[in-house]
Amino acid sequence: MNQEFKNFISDYDNVIQMFYQTNDGLIVTNSNREIIFANPAFEKMTGYTMEELHLRNPNYLSSGNTEKHIYEEMWSNIKDHGSWSGELVNRKKNGELIYSYTTITQINENKEHDSFYIGAVRDMTDQREAEQKLDYLAHYDLLTNLPNRTKFKEILTTKLKDAEHHNRFALLFLDLDRFKLINDTLGHHAGDILLKDFGNRLRYIFGEKNIVSRFGGDEFLILLEDGSTEKKVIQYIEQFFRYQRENPIFIEKREYYITASVGISFYPDHGIHSDILIQNADTAMYSSKDEGKNNFHFFHDSIKENAFKQLVLGNHLRLALEKCQFDVHYQLMVNTNTMKPYGLEALIRWNHPVKGVLGPNEFLHEAEELGLIVEMDYFVMKKAIEQLKQWNEKGYNDMVISINVSKKQFDDAEFASRVIHIINNTGINPHQVSLEITENYALNDVDDALEKLIALKNKGVRIALDDFGIGYSSLSQLIQFPIDTVKIDKAFLKNIEGEELGKDVALVKAIVQMAKQLGFSVICEGVEKESQLLFVKEQGSDIAQGYFFNKPLPAREVEQLFDICNECPV
Repeated sequence: MNQEFKNFISDYDNVIQMFYQTNDGLIVTNSNREIIFANPAFEKMTGYTMEELHLRNPNYLSSGNTEKHIYEEMWSNIKDHGSWSGELVNRKKNGELIYSYTTITQINENKEHDSFYIGAVRDMTDQREAEQKLDYLAHYDLLTNLPNRTKFKEILTTKLKDAEHHNRFALLFLDLDRFKLINDTLGHHAGDILLKDFGNRLRYIFGEKNIVSRFGGDEFLILLEDGSTEKKVIQYIEQFFRYQRENPIFIEKREYYITASVGISFYPDHGIHSDILIQNADTAMYSSKDEGKNNFHFFHDSIKENAFKQLVLGNHLRLALEKCQFDVHYQLMVNTNTMKPYGLEALIRWNHPVKGVLGPNEFLHEAEELGLIVEMDYFVMKKAIEQLKQWNEKGYNDMVISINVSKKQFDDAEFASRVIHIINNTGINPHQVSLEITENYALNDVDDALEKLIALKNKGVRIALDDFGIGYSSLSQLIQFPIDTVKIDKAFLKNIEGEELGKDVALVKAIVQMAKQLGFSVICEGVEKESQLLFVKEQGSDIAQGYFFNKPLPAREVEQLFDICNECPV
């Protein structure tokens, strides 16, 4: 024990025992703020011995992590009130940080140079680290280590408070395209690998001075402080798209090229509040998705107007289902050899209370987005098959009813059994029912698709491949799946009287010949003129369908066409 400290405690015999036995760290400095005593608890806490600390200023332990204003406040309080309490961050001998709650008291003697300072130090490191861990869990995404939604909104809110209206910056909302397909086909572990890799890519492309966050799921938000102009933002986005094109993501040693849709809003052009800026960037992102994904859009008022219209449309669609405002119209399919009705295609219509009868192009996309499409599909199927039964009872018993099947309906695990159940309930001949599927339905799960189609085929249901010629794997599906009929897309008939006649004739002829060699019948859609009807007959199409015969009509008007068509002048 050094003499200076002995003099300090000479009048306090019982104090010595307290200094040595307390669990809190204690240090004493002289008037020059030099350490003259440190108890064993302080030595253990810091890793320094008293000999190593002797006559050193306590700032020897400083970590640099305590803010300057805290020291200023500390000495101001000691001067005015004789003591101060607060948190300090110092550094142990081994380099680790030590968080402490410290109380410093000044002991004034008769002479200024005889003054001393006593510091009582309580180790708060474990508690502070636990708090920091909880704070990290609350504010950062553990998978990507990026700021999460809460942290990003805090950063953005602080940024907006400090920003002046001339400090323009951009907000980018990114959403991975077809991420659900990765999760569904490869599993959530593969999805996690993708998200982690994608987060690293965003950090690499957009740099340290911009804030990249994982906003939730497969959504990422970027505060682009270096993006005050549209030109600068486009440079960043083009660099990002190029990097994605050139650098596949590896999952289980296989390459995957992942794209994203991006929406951009600007402060203050598109809002001065965080929620509005985020919402507008999100709205612009969905506009990119609607236009085919792997794209970007700047927010503008018309996008918001369209989004609002979609919201209203969605609410009206739900109400329309509840109030049974949907109906089925029918379009004739005519045998090109006999010019008699072969059957009818069932097509959904919405009897809108204000706008009148609406076609599917005006609402089906929104119905699919809202998850209403499957309910609509089964409504059309049930109503069309029940209507076919009524026509059978009236003597029209040799016609086929053709029903479109959406991908979501086809993906229904109970699809085949539900179709068979509807047919059995009506008692009609299954061979009178033709289900139209498009070429890309079975790409994801061939075995599942085959099982469903074979179950329906064994029941006697016909299968038609719709929109043939514009899909992905036409030839392989024609050979692999139990198809009865090929429907040639109406796009091939648009230019048969124009400059592209030679190409369209060759394509239609090739499709018909190929289908016939494989034993399939052929339907040509989009026949609107007599010249188009003659063309498809000449190419060998078995069935023709289009406005030349009739526009889709409600059931009560269709029966009048049956006899008229039998007297068709062509």
